[in-house]
Formats: sequence, structure tokens, C-alpha cells
Amino acid sequence: MLFKRQKQGQGGIEISVLVILIAMFIVIYVILLPPAERDELLNETSITLPGLPVGAKVILSESPGNVFSYSKNIQTAKIEPIHLYSRDNAETTSLVKGLRIARNLLKDSYRTILFTIDDIDTLKELKLFMLVSDSQGRLTIRLNDNIVYQGFLTGDQLPITLPTQYLKTNNKLEFSLNLPGVTEFYKTNYYLLEDVSLIKVHSKTKKETERFFFVDMEENQKVKNVKLHYILSC
Repeated sequence: MLFKRQKQGQGGIEISVLVILIAMFIVIYVILLPPAERDELLNETSITLPGLPVGAKVILSESPGNVFSYSKNIQTAKIEPIHLYSRDNAETTSLVKGLRIARNLLKDSYRTILFTIDDIDTLKELKLFMLVSDSQGRLTIRLNDNIVYQGFLTGDQLPITLPTQYLKTNNKLEFSLNLPGVTEFYKTNYYLLEDVSLIKVHSKTKKETERFFFVDMEENQKVKNVKLHYILSC
């Protein structure tokens, strides 16, 4: 009877040892399994992200929605071409075809030419040009009673610049001569001029202009900066 009890006790110990060995084997097997298979076996889910160690678990995962590149938010507004310029235009106006001026002790044949300038505001420069066919003596030219030339006029001194500060809408050019010297009192000083004309130089400029572009009110609240790109053509 005692022998049977001892035999039954030994059988129970052997079964317990076997169960423990099987349990240890299962635990070791589960530990050695790859993470994905181990999670599947244990009914657990894990998310593996790039850069995270294998087997690491994500504590928080949120989606920001649709994300677009910055370039998709850039809008282009085309502006009409802009033409800015500053240029000079020369225009020749004929005054008289021929002019004779003479002076001696008996007579003084000075000459006066009248002309008008309607566009003084845009007039940059005014010059007097003529051909000197023959001359003797000293010539004096006045613009509105202001001397603009005095001397022995030759072709290389032409054209003569007329100061614009002396100009008016209606203007007067006066040509006069000096008397011959005391030793030549019997002589006559004279000038024969041809094709007396004015050279008017007008400055035409366009230094500024305006262009408009429109931005929607909703878009205006989202605009961070605006840049102007252009190509310069001269």
C-alpha cells in the first residue's frame, strides 16, 4: 500500500516537471519569434516607422491631412509691358532765306526777326544756324534784348546756342553791326546771311507709369509676400 502511494507521488512530480518544461519551451519560443509573428500570435498590433528600432511601439499617431509642396501655393499675375523712355528730338524751323545787315556813318540797317515758341515746357535746347556768305565788321545778336553773340562771326562758330531762360512765347532776334573804325569811317560794315533757321531740341520723357493687378480678398489673407520679377530691355 505504501509502495503504491510512493509510486503515485513520483508520477505526479514527473508530470509537473514536464508541464514546467513545456511552459518554459513555449516562453522561449515566443521570445525568439520575430516581432510581427509574436504580435500576431499574441493578438497585439504595432506600427513600425522608418528610423525606429525594430519592435518599437508608436505611442501617438496623428494625420495632419493633405500636405502640399510650397510651390503649389505660388501664383503669378502678369502685368502689361511698361515703356519708360527719355529721348531728344531735333526739329529745324526756317526763319528767313536771306538777310543783309549793313552800317556806316550815314545809315544803320539792323534787322529784326520775330518768332514764336509754343512748347517752351518741353524745349530742351534752341540753336540759331545760318550761312555766312560775306562779312565785314563785328556782329551783335540779341534775343529779347539779351546779347547772345558778339564778335566776328564765322562758319566754325555756328550754330549759336540761344539760352532758354531768355525765351518767351513771342520772341525777337535782333542783328546789328558796329561802326567802322576812325581810320575807315568811309567804309561800310556788313553781313550777308542765308538760310537763317532755328534748331529746336525737344526732350520727350516718360519716367513713370502705373499698372494694376487684383488679389481676391480670401487670397489676400493668405499672402505672405509679393515679389516683382521683370526683364529689362534697352
